[in-house]
Order: sequence, then C-alpha cells, then structure tokens
Amino acid sequence: MKFVNTPHGSLATCLFTLILCVTWSGAAFAGMRLPSLPGPGKSSESVTSGSGGGHANMRGFKQPVTITHPTKNFRYTIPAGWAISGTEKASDDVNNVPRNPTFQNIEVEGKKIGPCSFGITIEPMVKSFPRASAVASGLKKDKERIEIKQVMEAKRRDQGDPKKKCGFIGWQTYEAQRPDPTYRRGIYYQGYDQDNELYVFNASCEDRHFQACKDAMLKIIESIKFCVK
Repeated sequence: MKFVNTPHGSLATCLFTLILCVTWSGAAFAGMRLPSLPGPGKSSESVTSGSGGGHANMRGFKQPVTITHPTKNFRYTIPAGWAISGTEKASDDVNNVPRNPTFQNIEVEGKKIGPCSFGITIEPMVKSFPRASAVASGLKKDKERIEIKQVMEAKRRDQGDPKKKCGFIGWQTYEAQRPDPTYRRGIYYQGYDQDNELYVFNASCEDRHFQACKDAMLKIIESIKFCVK
C-alpha cells in the first residue's frame, strides 16, 4: 500500500501505524480475559443458577476427584457435589471430562444446579508472544485494581522451571466485592507454559453467592498443579 505525501496521506499513515500498535499491545497484554470466559460482570450460557439452565439430571461427584489433563501437563481437583456442566453423563467417570471443561456445583442432586462454576480455557499463542511481559503487565494491572477496590489480592504464581522441559509462569487474582450483587465475581489463575500456550482457570459466581462459593472455588484454584507428568 502506497501513501501520497500530502496532509491526507500523512494522516492515513499515522492512523495505520496507530492501529498496528494497538493491535499488538492488545494481543500482548490482554491475556487476562478471553471473550469465551465469564469475566467480571459478564454472564455465560454455561453458568446457571438454580434450575433455569443446563441439564437437570447433572450428576455430582460423590467424592473429590483429581483430574489430569489428557494432553497438557497439569492436574486439578474438583470437590464432591460438583458436576460436569451441560451433560447427563456420570461425573464420577473421569473419562467423561472434556479437554476444556466447565464444572458446576449441584445443590439438589438431579434437580437444582448451583451458582458456583469453574472453567478452563487453553489457547495457543504465536512463538514470538512475550509471555513474561504479559504476565508482569497482567499482575501489575490487577495490583493496581486493589487501589480502586476491584481486587482483594493479586499474586505471582509460577510452577516448574521454564528453562527445562516443563514450566509455567502466571498470576492469581482474587476479586473484591462490588456494590451490585448480580456482578460476576471470581478467583482466577492465568498464565503461559513453556510452549507459549495461554491458560485461564476461572472460578466464579454472582457476588450474592460468593460467600457460599468462595471456599470451594479457592480450593479448586489452589489445587491446580503443573509439571505433574
């Protein structure tokens, strides 16, 4: 594309350069929330409260179940009374767990789906993606959100050794209460592995249910372990 060296051409060049810069910085440092995830204040079709959505016959785990991802090098533990969202398959069979699953708690077995949810999103990034800068920027942003009372705690959480076969760099965010009780509030763990793949672990519910959900959600987030194979 050729721009003529006129006032209009210079303006077009500036606008084109600005778009490129915004696009790259957005990709580099906006790994915190993906469109597919129920981020703050955002609902998700797979997240339901009461019996208004999902499958009424979802079956919860009878005891805590530790699940190792079939292709990625991490595991996590889902509490008893939680189920694979959107399916009537027996949750006690770990083989029924999809690769990028969503789980919900069951308040009344087979009849009422609870308000707590946990989901996993895994996305490959390009090899040149600056994961270290993205994690540092995401953590800095969430620590600054503490000052405006959107976040209670944000901390760095790395695992393994990025210089060796398996490593994960990331940060964990515990969001603060908001004035609106229907606001979606969560505990997040997100970051990148040695292959530049982005992981977002999202435990959340509406703020009005947070006190009832927080212990189970935090337990799930804290159970996530990388480099287990």
